[in-house]
Amino acid sequence: MDLFSKYIRDTENVELAKELYPVCKQILEETSEDRRYLYGKTTWFQPHIMNKHTSEFNNFFKFVDNEVNEFLKHQCIDATNAKIKMNEFWLSEMYEGGSHSCHVHSPHNQLSGNFYVYSEPNSSSIVFNRGVYNDVWSNFNKMDFTKYNSPEWCFVPTQGKFLLWESDLLHEVKTNQSKSRMALTFNIKITEEGE
Repeated sequence: MDLFSKYIRDTENVELAKELYPVCKQILEETSEDRRYLYGKTTWFQPHIMNKHTSEFNNFFKFVDNEVNEFLKHQCIDATNAKIKMNEFWLSEMYEGGSHSCHVHSPHNQLSGNFYVYSEPNSSSIVFNRGVYNDVWSNFNKMDFTKYNSPEWCFVPTQGKFLLWESDLLHEVKTNQSKSRMALTFNIKITEEGE
């Protein structure tokens, strides 16, 4: 019997990534560099830029909505009366030397995700962590890494890769070794109708 398992939805849509690439390049040209995001650019601190281009992401929003519903089905969550809302949505391009320290996207969201619009070879993986306080086997050698004993799971970013996870799952990005790693990141809030 498995208890309290975490699920990560891992799919891809290369055609959508190719469709969005020129739009994202244009947005990044409009985005100013910010000292709070070294080694890259992000619209996180400039949301008005994404707001201006919202209509150009309609196919992306439909894709995410479908993937969220598939995630909920996999989790056996009854979403019949659910209201699914994308709370935040931003674009980032990480350059060589960029990284993200370990963090979560909760408590105001249930789901978070990344869609890799473009990723050069040697782009840093996103790394999901069990957490130092949740790993009673951290001092032991493993005969094989499994979902029961692995301290972390890594996903290599490739163009069109889509990842969706519960927002309280710890994750980070190690130091990037490529010139360009471009991702759309978002948070999803799910409520019952009327809330």
